[in-house]
Order: sequence, then C-alpha cells, then structure tokens
Amino acid sequence: YKQNFICVFFLKVPEGMGIFGVIQKMAFRRDSRTNDCTDYIQFRHSKNRGWFEKALNVDLERKTEHWSADQICGEVTPLQEPFSEIPTTTSDVARHATLNRANYLAVKVNISKKKLKPNERIEIVVAFTPFKECSNDSEEMKLCGHNTCILKSYFNDRIINCPFVNCVDEECSPLIEEDRPSLWSGKIAVTAVSSIFLSFFLFLGCIMMCRYAEMFCWGDGHPPDRGTELSEVEPTAPSHHDSPSPDKDLPPAYETLFPSER
Repeated sequence: YKQNFICVFFLKVPEGMGIFGVIQKMAFRRDSRTNDCTDYIQFRHSKNRGWFEKALNVDLERKTEHWSADQICGEVTPLQEPFSEIPTTTSDVARHATLNRANYLAVKVNISKKKLKPNERIEIVVAFTPFKECSNDSEEMKLCGHNTCILKSYFNDRIINCPFVNCVDEECSPLIEEDRPSLWSGKIAVTAVSSIFLSFFLFLGCIMMCRYAEMFCWGDGHPPDRGTELSEVEPTAPSHHDSPSPDKDLPPAYETLFPSER
C-alpha cells in the first residue's frame, strides 16, 4: 500500500450511560528496534455534549484530529495478558481496555502500509458494552465494579465485557479455541446425514421402479416356465395303503374256469 490504512469510528449510547471497550484478541506489530507500535488502536474519551451541541445535534470533538490517548499494540489473547496485571492504587482498568463514563467514544485503528512478513499476522477483536452507574444489582443489571452495572445476560457469555483486571463477568476462566463451536464440524455432520438420507431414498426409488416394471433388479427378469416345471415332475411310488394284502383270496385262474379243448 502507498499509505497507512486509518479507520476512525464513533460509538454512542443513550444519555445517562457509559461505554466499556475491551480488546478480546489482538495481533498488531511493533518495531523490533524502537518497540514503537507499527499498527495500533486508540480510544479517545469524550465529554458529554453541552447544551449548544445538543441543540444543534452536533459533536464538535468529532471534527478534531487530536488524539492524546496511548497507542495500543502487541499480542493479546482472550482472558490472559490484559487480565493478568496486578491492580494499582490509581486504577484497576486493564491495560487493553477502556472505560468512558460519557455516552460517546471515539476509536481509531491504524494499519501500517508496511508489508507483512511470512510469520506476521494482523488481527483485532474488540467488545463495546454500554453500562450504567449503580451501587447494587437490580432486576436486569448486575454490578461490574467501581459502581458500574451491565446487563445480567452479559455475564458468562464468553465475551469479556467488564474492563477491570478481576474479570468479574467471566470468572477469569481461560478461553480455549477448541472449546468454541466449530462451524465446519457442524456443516460436515449435516452434509453426512443429508447424504445418507439421500442415498436411502434413491435406493427406495430404484426398488419401486423395478417393482413397477414387474422385475427385480437382482433377478434374470424372466418368469419361470410352467411347462418345464410340469415335465420335471417324477412319478412317485404308490403308497403303502394301495398295495394288495397277501392275506386276501385271489380270484380263480382263467384255465380253471374255461378249460381248453384238446
């Protein structure tokens, strides 16, 4: 690229709410000699709009190019580096997170025009969460820390919403990539089941077609010859009850009844 890629966007929540920003995952380059950020992200905190800005429905700070916030870069993995720091007396907001009690937050992402090396990659995932000032839990909100509350549904949703080092909403449990549901495995399973059902129905269709044509796909296709069956029938010996009994008297011989003349 001939110049750096710079993206600036603005987040706005209803009046009376603030914004959390927590980097979930990041891989931005650093200069190996100076340790300066080659790629970086910045959060700019903004004050609540005054009556003049509200009346005109404008944000004067949006037009400014002054970014005094620190540049954030390097490697971040879920629930590891940003939340392994020891809380200080001044602030226990994680180094890769931001807390803005106003309802307006500006974000700047800068990707250097410098070409990536074979072993380098660029990745950034950030979660932005609205919060309210509170002192205790309520029916819908739950205490996140430092008198801030977020929706109860944000707790234990595998996304880090609270920006503090004690990871209140996710209990600091490591997020392993293999634990995430795999879209490819789901697609493969659905495809396999679909293929089985399709093959089964095709097989049934072939059988029905064969039966409709009055033949079986695995037979010779000709009905048996009835005449051949009859010709092959062998005579059987008479049963035992049909044979003459030796005890019965036989009829006289023909010569005894009609003697021949000599």
